[in-house]
Amino acid sequence: MGVKCEIHIKEEDDVLKINLIGQRLGVLIGHRGETLDALQFLVGLVINKDNTDAEHKKVILDAENYRKREKRYLLV
Repeated sequence: MGVKCEIHIKEEDDVLKINLIGQRLGVLIGHRGETLDALQFLVGLVINKDNTDAEHKKVILDAENYRKREKRYLLV
């Protein structure tokens, strides 16, 4: 996709939080976060490919804190 960014990964219990930091990440977010959701789904498949249900990790993929900003917007 031609996007350069830093990848920050934080693991808490069974949740893997991945935040992408960079410029012009709109292409990764897509319309109303649809592309970001699709990428999150794909990353989750890759991460959990060989895991059992007991080892399953929930993946939260975010770009420039888009999900946090969007959640705040919806709550206002």
